[in-house]
Amino acid sequence: MSLQQQYNLYLFYSSCISSAFLMLPVLLAIINWKNLNRKLKIFLGYCMVALLVAAMHILFIWATSTYFEYWKALLVKWQIGDTNFMAILSYLNTYVLLGYYFSEEIYNKKYQKLILSLCGVIAVIGVIDYLFITGFRNYGYFNPIASSSLAIVFSLISLRAVFQKDTLVPIAKNTYFWFALGILVPNTIGLFLRLAGNAIYGDDFILYCKVSLAKDIFFDMAQILIVIGFYRSGFVKYLDNQIDI
Repeated sequence: MSLQQQYNLYLFYSSCISSAFLMLPVLLAIINWKNLNRKLKIFLGYCMVALLVAAMHILFIWATSTYFEYWKALLVKWQIGDTNFMAILSYLNTYVLLGYYFSEEIYNKKYQKLILSLCGVIAVIGVIDYLFITGFRNYGYFNPIASSSLAIVFSLISLRAVFQKDTLVPIAKNTYFWFALGILVPNTIGLFLRLAGNAIYGDDFILYCKVSLAKDIFFDMAQILIVIGFYRSGFVKYLDNQIDI
């Protein structure tokens, strides 16, 4: 079995594990549906899309592995050797739904629209890069860096608001704190891979696999933070976490 085949096998099992972790916040959110306000429902939508994308990765890897001869001609024609071509779905999920969620934390309607417009422009540029510049086969630079950077900046702004707001609800019971932390951790850790992904992928494939494994572990751990956030959703009614800028 070649290194690429081993990596594809790893992607399959990693996607299975990640899907299991991604399912946890979705299930808990559904259980606590009555506690969810508008912002939390938007964030739930983000989580559900992330779960759907992970499931699509699993289905693709399983289908192409189990019925390789059936898919072989198509894979060869389009030169598809991994699931990098699906990454655009995750990036768009960040630009659209995660951007929408964080825009809801801004009290000033003018800045809400500014953030939504910014996310929309980046999404359009990301699609153009995916289709015509970097292409769908390569890891690329723009989308990985832009999506991680946006997620990091938005989560830091949210954390700033959490610590600045005068509220009787402890930090440990603040849903927005756990959400921001759950977004900040994997994107910060993953930014290294997204900055150096193409170079590592081409120069040291084994190192790329190791870094990918570390990123996936932090990603799965972050889902636990989001689970805690949905678990604490009963305290949301006591919070006013909008940022007045």
